[in-house]
Amino acid sequence: MSALRVARRYAAALLMLGKEQSVEDRLAEDARLVLEAGAQSPQLRNLLKSPIIYRDKKDRILRRLFEGKVHDITLRFIRIMLRKRREAYLLDAFRQYVELYKAAKKIADVLVVLPTPADAPLMESLERWLRTLPPLQDKQRLNVRTVADEAIIGGVMTEFEGYKLDRSVRTQLERFKKAFSLS
Repeated sequence: MSALRVARRYAAALLMLGKEQSVEDRLAEDARLVLEAGAQSPQLRNLLKSPIIYRDKKDRILRRLFEGKVHDITLRFIRIMLRKRREAYLLDAFRQYVELYKAAKKIADVLVVLPTPADAPLMESLERWLRTLPPLQDKQRLNVRTVADEAIIGGVMTEFEGYKLDRSVRTQLERFKKAFSLS
């Protein structure tokens, strides 16, 4: 079975349990915490992948790292994955959990690139505009992250759910340049 399928199955089971216990939001926070720890610590990633380190030692280390910081269900989930010898898929399972959680809660992450930093009125206007785009119309929440990049000159670039929309002045100028060079 592929790593993605294994991770997705465990993530789906965790989400189902989270919904039953009404703690799916907390489990999503825990998933982000574990993923952040994995991103910042090559030692943690190596620990999870290593076949040389005994499971009981991995269990002690992971309990020490996360006990008291994550919900009991999250800790039990980690320990179950260890017991089932699936610890190499742990970070992938938490990534999948976050994706499934966002889909269930209708949450979209949106990156907006502007030539200058955005103030509050511009952010409100941007969010209204984003909600008119078909892939985002049914979303209950948009997590909008803005980045200032003066290289786009003007306009806006957005990325969300696999889509890229480039309405920057730089891109339009490049298109004009290409159109005139072909003539």
